[in-house]
Amino acid sequence: MERGETPECGRTLLGNSGWFNSPGWGSEAAPASPERCEWRIVATHGSASCSYNEIDIHKSEECRSEWVEIRDGYMPNAPVLGRICGSGKGPMMRSTGSRLTVVYQPGPRSKPHKGFKAHYEAVCGGDIEVDSSGHLESPNYPDDYQPNKLCIWKLSVPEDYQVALRFHSFEVENHDTCSYDKVKVRDGDSMDSPLIGMFCGHKIPPDIRSTSNKLLVIFESDSSVQKAGFSATFMKEFDECSIINHGCSHSCVNTLGGYECACDIGYELHSDGKKCENACGGVLYTPNGTITSPSFPDLYPPSKNCLWEIVAPPQHRITLNFTHFDLEGNNMYQQECEYDSVTVHSRLSADKLRRHGAFCGSALPPPVTSDGSVLRVQFTSDASVHRFGFAAAYYIDVDECAENNGGCQHECHNTLGGYECACRSGFTLHPNKQDCKEGGCKHDVTQPHGTIECAYDHVTIYDGASADEKTLGRFCGGKLPHPVVASQNQMYVVFKSDVSVQRKGFLATHSTACGGYLSASDSVKHLYSHARYGDDSYESRADCDWNIVAPIGQFVKLTFLTFELEPEAHCGYDYVQIFGGYEGSAGDYGKFCGTVMPPELVSTTEALLVRFRTDDSIVFKGFSASYQAVKPDVWSGEESEGSEDEEEDERMPPLVVGRRGLRAPQPRPCKFEKWNKPEDVLTDSAYWENVAKNQNEAK
Repeated sequence: MERGETPECGRTLLGNSGWFNSPGWGSEAAPASPERCEWRIVATHGSASCSYNEIDIHKSEECRSEWVEIRDGYMPNAPVLGRICGSGKGPMMRSTGSRLTVVYQPGPRSKPHKGFKAHYEAVCGGDIEVDSSGHLESPNYPDDYQPNKLCIWKLSVPEDYQVALRFHSFEVENHDTCSYDKVKVRDGDSMDSPLIGMFCGHKIPPDIRSTSNKLLVIFESDSSVQKAGFSATFMKEFDECSIINHGCSHSCVNTLGGYECACDIGYELHSDGKKCENACGGVLYTPNGTITSPSFPDLYPPSKNCLWEIVAPPQHRITLNFTHFDLEGNNMYQQECEYDSVTVHSRLSADKLRRHGAFCGSALPPPVTSDGSVLRVQFTSDASVHRFGFAAAYYIDVDECAENNGGCQHECHNTLGGYECACRSGFTLHPNKQDCKEGGCKHDVTQPHGTIECAYDHVTIYDGASADEKTLGRFCGGKLPHPVVASQNQMYVVFKSDVSVQRKGFLATHSTACGGYLSASDSVKHLYSHARYGDDSYESRADCDWNIVAPIGQFVKLTFLTFELEPEAHCGYDYVQIFGGYEGSAGDYGKFCGTVMPPELVSTTEALLVRFRTDDSIVFKGFSASYQAVKPDVWSGEESEGSEDEEEDERMPPLVVGRRGLRAPQPRPCKFEKWNKPEDVLTDSAYWENVAKNQNEAK
């Protein structure tokens, strides 16, 4: 509200919808001091509409003495959508942009009038003609958008221009195929126009440019999960490099709303943004030489991107040997180098590269031999930590394996100044160093215990998220390994090869198995209905059993956090069923389906069984739950003698929802008043056999 404004006479309205009225609405007496009022309506995610529920204003020719005026925008010279006076119900008017101004000018009244009352609403979507640029936001941004929204924006610019769209923030419910909430962009102004992209999740979409002068943006949300939504700007765009190169030394690259100059390999852009000057990198044709990082052996500078291409004659190979290496980062466990790195590729054709590796840290990389006659070396550094860099020597050598496989029967490996033959698995090299003969592996075992290590090329599998976890197996050779199962929800696989013999490698499949044995502890852990919970619906025909076990003397507390299964009156299709005890030996705690959240459950023993079953038809989002071990004195329900809780538990059936969740009452002491015949007393097993017999007879 600006200075001089009152709540009744003008203000800025930012809500999704609301009411406003003239001063003294409902009173037929003229205002004590009539003044001009101005309301500014802002729709953050589309256009604004205003409809007049009731108008009773003095009517004059062309509404000159007293009137309500609606303007399409904020500025005083904004187009007038209409001027209203008289009595009755006024029309609905809608802005072309996101702003609407309502001006009320009272005047002298010859007879009593009540004024007006109006309703405004922010309408998402609309037809927007882009003169320069504008802004799009999801409904209610930056707060969570509303459920079941459909917003369609039709953006258009003058002929000979394109529409450019750039997202600044993006958070829409995630799904692999964007089946729930989504933003769709089409190259045109109709629902049949070509689809440029469909986006959801948290990753900001790339910049978008239409091929014509029209662009369609569609936002859809379903009835369940809501997120913060998105914010984007749009602008009219044309190719600034199509007519002139703007003084760029090498090349001009078109960007959204502008252009930028780019340089060829071996050059970098001058600070003036146009000229190109010599830089690290370049194309090397000499038969041998040295590559070093910028400023080596001093610290390399920040934000560098150096690219070298070493070109050899046909039927020649290039060997790169690192002599010094010290870069930020560490890829000891084959992690990607996130900060600074040296990446080596063989260039097999103009558009085909074969990667040898990306290296960082302080360990000296192994020698690299090209697969063809061109080797590409790229060095990148970020803006933070700097090290001493690297130095590497390269040599160009004739590829002796290029003709007749070097005379090798199986495999020929080029080496510096020569070559060597190798044999496939199951064969050994003949003394003539070219042929292969059948052979096998030979190990001299001298210790009573131990393992035969895969010392050269191997695959190692770890039971967890890193190589620090327990090893599930190390495999090499030609024998197919047995199936490997992790004890938790992560598995770490490392493949390592040395610089000598190469083989075809391996092909493995991985899958997720639901269910299993879970260990509850004092810390809260989580359980999900399926591996892709949150990204996709659960699978049909699921058959999952989770046994959750607490330490001896403690109980298991299970709390559902989300729950959405196919609903059915008797939970006969998809359901979650909870049992007490190991493998469900301590009774049925309940069967749940639909979208109503199950109550919190606490076991009466040290274990709970969670069973999840689905049929072969309809699937929903599934469920998530937390579990932890709790001590009996917290959950037993035992209070001081005569307490209210004890009296309540006396009336409880065998299993109820009490004030602390779902639990069974504690057993009460049993006192025998009379014991006549000891031979009539049955053992536990005999008792249950007798019960079963009576039930069968009753049937």
